This record gives sequence, structure tokens and C-alpha cells, in this order.
Amino acid sequence: MTTNDSDEIQLPETPAEKQAALQRLLQLFPETLPETSLVELIDQAVSVIQRGCKSAAELRSRATVLSEDFDYALTTEQMTTVLLSLLFVRVPVSQDEQERLTARLVAESGGPVGYDADEIPGGTGPFGRVASNPVPVAGIVSAELYLRRLSPPDGRLVDWQRTGSRSAAGIDNPVDCYRLTDYSGEELGEVFISPYHQRISNRAPEGFVLEGVG
Repeated sequence: MTTNDSDEIQLPETPAEKQAALQRLLQLFPETLPETSLVELIDQAVSVIQRGCKSAAELRSRATVLSEDFDYALTTEQMTTVLLSLLFVRVPVSQDEQERLTARLVAESGGPVGYDADEIPGGTGPFGRVASNPVPVAGIVSAELYLRRLSPPDGRLVDWQRTGSRSAAGIDNPVDCYRLTDYSGEELGEVFISPYHQRISNRAPEGFVLEGVG
């Protein structure tokens, strides 16, 4: 199964994007999906990325649990379509497209290799601030989800730019480097991320806090 370079995961973030997502879902399931469920469903779609998705079967399993836990009147196939629609900003119109988007999701959100841990065993140096002790996440998209949750202790919003990748002793794969600034342009230093793991770390790099972690 091949993937298309235009098949990029793009979670709805702005009010306009969320409204467009709501309209897509209401057109799909006008009688079965309450309007109030959109934020909840977006959170569930994000969790698919955060936890990693290793196969089409795992995505279907999560869709089944989601339908049952929240009492949605949707089949597993319909809930799978809902999740893919939220992740890829469009509704898969055929079985082939659904399979292709699922394959892209699996490729972008981790796999059965790497660690299922907040920190890579054997890493050395300040966590997340040097290439030899990078933050483990589950794919490139997961790196962005992780960075969105970061802030300095004073809560300033953070912007970032990927500046390249490099090798590091004791780390099996290339490590990505991100230069962080606040929204006024003040430099906040570099954060190093390893995107080859089974889930997103819940530990913040030294000098930062991570939203949702006490």
C-alpha cells in the first residue's frame, strides 16, 4: 500500500477549522452524532497520535471502544471514518482511500519499535536539551503535538523551528533538533526529539513545563 504526500495529518485547531470539521461530521451522520461531541472527538483523535497507532486493527479497536464508552450510535466502521476525517481534514470517500489514510496514520504515529517510556534508557545529559538524551515521541506529527504542550514556567507561548537532525552516542536513530522561541522572538534554546518510539513522552525538558502534567 502506497501513501500520497498530500495525505498529511492536520488536526483542527482554529475555531474556523473546528467549525468546518463539525460540518463534515454532521453531514456524514446527521442523526447520530450530537454537535456537543466535537471537542470530545477531537481529543480522542489526538489521543490516537499521542499513544501511537501500530496497525489498522488497533485503529478499529479504538473506534469500537470509543463508540461503546461514549454511547455513540455509530458502527466501528463509521467511528473509524470519523477519526480519519478529523485527522486528515477530509472524509475518506472509498475503502481504498480509508486504507491509504490508515496506512499513513500508522506510518506517522509510531510503531512496534522503540521504547514505550517517558525517557530513553541510557540517555545522558539534561533531558530533552542534548542529542544524547532526547525526548521520545511516536512519529513526526507526535513531535509537533508534544511541542504544542511545552512552555516556560511562566506560561509564555512557544514557537519552534526544526533545524535538522544529528546522530548521538547511545541513540539508535537520528535525533531531530528544534530551536524554540517565545512569540516575541526571545530565544528559549534547543530541544532534541527522537520520533522513533511507541508513544509521546509525558516528561518536560529541563527548563520547561508540559501542559497536562502535574
